[in-house]
Formats: sequence, C-alpha cells, structure tokens
Amino acid sequence: VAAESREEEEEATDTIVLPQSPILELERLPKLASVYLGNHTLEWPSLEKLTIKDCPKLKTFAAACGYQGIEKLKANGERFEQKMEEGNLGDIIQPFFIEKVQLPALKELRIYRLQSLKQIWHNQFPAESFSQLRVLKVKKCDKLLKVAPSNLLRMLQNLEKLSVEECDPMEEVLELEGLLAVEHYADVLLSQLRELKLHNLPKLAEMWWNKDCNGILGCPNLSSLKVINCDRLRNIFLPSVVKGFVHLEELHIANCLIMEEVVGKEEQGEDFGDEVVFPQVHTLVLANLPNLKSFCSGNLTLEWPSLETVKVEDCPKMRTFSSGLLITPKLNAIKVRDQEQLWKGDLNSTIQNLFKVKY
Repeated sequence: VAAESREEEEEATDTIVLPQSPILELERLPKLASVYLGNHTLEWPSLEKLTIKDCPKLKTFAAACGYQGIEKLKANGERFEQKMEEGNLGDIIQPFFIEKVQLPALKELRIYRLQSLKQIWHNQFPAESFSQLRVLKVKKCDKLLKVAPSNLLRMLQNLEKLSVEECDPMEEVLELEGLLAVEHYADVLLSQLRELKLHNLPKLAEMWWNKDCNGILGCPNLSSLKVINCDRLRNIFLPSVVKGFVHLEELHIANCLIMEEVVGKEEQGEDFGDEVVFPQVHTLVLANLPNLKSFCSGNLTLEWPSLETVKVEDCPKMRTFSSGLLITPKLNAIKVRDQEQLWKGDLNSTIQNLFKVKY
C-alpha cells in the first residue's frame, strides 16, 4: 500500500505519521504482502478500527527493510519487490505488527482469513501502543500458533472482548512462558476482559487460567464465556481458579468431544475448600458433549443464586450434575431440546431422570 524509495528514506524523518482517519479496512486483496514497506516508525495516532480480511499473502502490516534476511535479498541483486508481491519471503518476516508500528488509539482489531499469518505481535512494543485495544477478533488464520506472547499481555490491559475462531494449529491462546516464573504481580493482567469466545480450536488442550498458578490471568470481570468445538479440552476450570470468576453471567460449552467435566479435579493433595459460588451466572448451556459425565465430579457444594436457565442437550454420558450439594433457588426447569422442559424437584434428580429416559 505504501513504500519508500531509498532517496526518500535518506531524507525522511524517523517517524511517518499517517492521515487522520479512524478506520482502515483491507479486504480481498490477493497480492497484498505488506501495508507499508520502509525503515521508519509508522505512527497512526487516530486509527481506532482496523479490519483485515481475505488477504492470503499478507504476513505483516509494515515490513522493515532493515530486517536481517531482507538486506541479503537486496545484496544478491534479487528483485525484492517481486518477492514481496509473490509472498516468497518465507519465515523472514513473521510478526504482523513490528515494534516500529505505533497505533496508540486502536480500539478494535479484526483479522480474518490471513493464511500466511504466523505471529501477530513482535516481542517488544512502546507501552502506549495498542494499550487502548478493546476488541480483538481472530478467525481462520491457518498458521497462527498463539494470539499474544507473555511479555505483551500488559499491553492488553484494556481488552474487553476476545474471540478466536478456526485457527487449527493453535495450542495456546495466550503464552504463559515467562509469566509463570514471576513470583508476584501487582495486578491482574486481563482484568477488563468481559467476553471470551473460543471456537473450533482443535489443538487447544488447556485453558490458560488453569496453568496460571499466580492468579494473574484469572479474568475476574469475565461475564460471557463460550467454548465450542475445542476437541482436546477435558475441562474448563479447576476448583482453585473457578472461584475467581465472580462476574460470570453466561457459560456456553458445546461440541467438545473429550470433555468429561466442566470443573475438573486438582492434583492429589491439593485442597481449595469445599464450596464454589457462581454468584451471577443466569444461563448455562451444555450441548453435544459426548463424554461429559457431570458438571463437577468432586464433592463440592455448588451455589448458583442467579441461575434461571439451564440447557442440556446430547450429553449421553451425563448421569448427574454434581456429586456435592447443589443450591439453585431460582431454577425450576431445564431445557432439553427446542422448547421441551423437564424438572424433577432439583437439578441432580432432573439430570438423572433425563439420562434414564433418553439413554
């Protein structure tokens, strides 16, 4: 989209400030390999919404000419511009945003169907860059391994909505390596996250908060959690972390083929109390979970003071909801299919009856 000649590079200032436009959309550009090609810092102080869709050769927002490997192409007399156009730079440029891209006002970032994208962020950024990001949506990026490295999670301190869909190789959404070695953080890193959707991530094997022994990624303000088609997940929460989700209102789990329970078991010898309260959850959906045996198999008291809607569908191995005491003062029925409802006095008895009737 933009490039500099060598003469312009020599005369230009260190920073290029782009126009006062709050929105940029790039869609269906089959030959686009980079938005900007040059050596200078690229600053766009007014950009608030960035959407990129169906640009199969786009690997990076700004390709810095000084990157090692690119200079070798030039020194060898090869046609660099042609290489960029053809998308034949291999692994030389991996981060979509390098450290010289500064978008301090960006609030919404959507990246859809970038087949060459391997890494979204470089490992180092100015503190103010991306600090206002509220919405991040990533979909169908077939080579993307993770959304953000551990040392950039502080940059996402204002993130409110995160959606990751159809990224087949992704084994972890957020990288924790490095964070786990730190004994103490003054604050929770994703404290403003309110909506999380994980859809069709076949290699995702564990939710990041279950690996977070320091409690710095517990998402205390999360209100909506949807996990769909994540076939390697065996559970969503461990008892040690589930107590931190005090603002959760909606929990939707579907099409996770090997999931056995939503609240899993701690390692032997660990005791985190005998009561779990979901103070604000009003809606719970469990659908097409062929190996789900219960919501929680541990002998925990589960208290749901706000729960009004429960839908259970196609969970053939679910014989009981929980082994411990259940407190659901507002619940008087569960939905089993379409508008059909069932109630046998309490949630456990209803699930047991459903299993007997259907299976």
